[in-house]
Amino acid sequence: MQCEICGGKAVTKAVVEGVPLDVCANCAGHGTEIKQPHARHVPEISESTINPDFSAMIKQARGKAGIERKALAEKLAVKESVLARIENGMRPDNATARKLEKALGIRLLGFSGDAVVQKQVLAEITLGDVVVIKKKRK
Repeated sequence: MQCEICGGKAVTKAVVEGVPLDVCANCAGHGTEIKQPHARHVPEISESTINPDFSAMIKQARGKAGIERKALAEKLAVKESVLARIENGMRPDNATARKLEKALGIRLLGFSGDAVVQKQVLAEITLGDVVVIKKKRK
């Protein structure tokens, strides 16, 4: 990248007479240097780490605490219909899941999925299992 004033190697951006330009260190003094904000990487827990049985856990915890859906929705600052959809199986976003964890005292996020999963061994499937043969009528 070249300095747009002198042609040297540009290292920063500066506003010179109202125009943002790529400039070298020497020419940066002719205007106001634009500070580039550092990009912050905040690791986000992916939705795949939400416990697969989250809807039943939320219903059970809400019932155990004796909180009505409307009261919990107000406490979480979400609509009652959104809470109803979450209880019926819609995955909550991470922020809502954290609010639910805090309000109900349950653990929804951070599910590792390392639980024992039983796999059913299927017999080898043959073409005859898949295809239904129709007999031609004469």
